[in-house]
Amino acid sequence: MESVVTEKEAYRILEKVRQECEKRLNEVKENTKGIIVSYFSEQIKKCEERIKEYRERMRESPNYEKLIRMEEGKMRRYREEIKKKLKELDNEYMFTGFHELIGLAVIIRREGGEEGDIRRIVEKAGMEAALEYERRRAGGDIENLEKIRDVSDSLRGYDIESFDRVIEVKSFKTTGPVELTSHEWQTASRMGDIYWLYVVENALTEPRIHTIQNPVERFRDRVKRIPIIDYRYVIENWKEQANGN
Repeated sequence: MESVVTEKEAYRILEKVRQECEKRLNEVKENTKGIIVSYFSEQIKKCEERIKEYRERMRESPNYEKLIRMEEGKMRRYREEIKKKLKELDNEYMFTGFHELIGLAVIIRREGGEEGDIRRIVEKAGMEAALEYERRRAGGDIENLEKIRDVSDSLRGYDIESFDRVIEVKSFKTTGPVELTSHEWQTASRMGDIYWLYVVENALTEPRIHTIQNPVERFRDRVKRIPIIDYRYVIENWKEQANGN
């Protein structure tokens, strides 16, 4: 009877997890859509402003007509890109729930000791520096300031959502090579110019932030793809050895 109750409780928990995952994925999708629309809308607005300027200066030179056509072409491409990106997002975040109970496990978190503590302190300092950088970039625009959020605990493939970009933050006590996970790299590849990498050097003393737009495109030919290999050490005759045979 106890095993039946335990199994029912496990399925109840799994269903709750599934629902929460679906909810969070939808939140990520909608937030990402907002950022994409905001980014391309800003680019279209800049095109419209340039077109207005060129039309006002048409009498000065016939070359402005050509420039106007170029800006109109950019606007069409931006609108097509919005539709393409939004469609990709809908497909990317399509959720199909399925779960099957194969066992129960207790997970005990192992702390990383002093080195792990220092790493977390550095990461926190780097995040604060990056968030402050974004607040300064937003200036006094209240609407933009409200869009700056720390989402590093949400496993979205980036750490910060800002008003016109998403940002992955890599922090160093001094400096070092930047490592992106497969999830971060794939997210950056999917989001293109909207995805920024902020590398924070000297995070604990005088933070220096390097901002890199579209790191996949920037470093595609120089990045090193390193597989992570884990080993299991199996001792089948451990009892014989333990007994001294």
